[in-house]
Amino acid sequence: MKDFRRLIAQFILIGLLFTVAVGCNDKNEAMRQDLEKMQLDLDTRIQKLKQIEKRVTQLDLVDLVEKGDFLHEVYFNFKKDISEKDKANFLAILSELKNIPEAKGTQIGIPKDTGDKRIRSDYDMVLHMSFNNLADYQTYQNHETHLSVKKRIGSMLSAPPFVYDFEIK
Repeated sequence: MKDFRRLIAQFILIGLLFTVAVGCNDKNEAMRQDLEKMQLDLDTRIQKLKQIEKRVTQLDLVDLVEKGDFLHEVYFNFKKDISEKDKANFLAILSELKNIPEAKGTQIGIPKDTGDKRIRSDYDMVLHMSFNNLADYQTYQNHETHLSVKKRIGSMLSAPPFVYDFEIK
């Protein structure tokens, strides 16, 4: 991001130089035309960079899981009488875990029927996240946000969740 901002600042400086050059009533028409072309090119590049920056901020870092990383999956089952509003609240609370710095990628999902009989669907929602190592996972386990989330969702669950933890080999 620092390089992106420096590049934008350079483009703005070129734009200012262009404005000064045009404002000085320079008699060199060729120079003015070159500066106009540079300004047009600058505007086009700035727009492209803004599009790239938008795409980069939308990337989900879960694709960057590497050998040695630690993965944590939690499968939840709701109480039978839980309302749709409570389910939405559950999802919102669970989403707070995305703010824990040690978690590289956090995804929340629901079972999807693919037609494959081997796939288990005896859960209502799943949480998937990855960590650089076991130490980061342990930090996450004791993080105040994680502890708060556990406390607030517990009453909506029919039983303790199933947890699968593993290291990428």
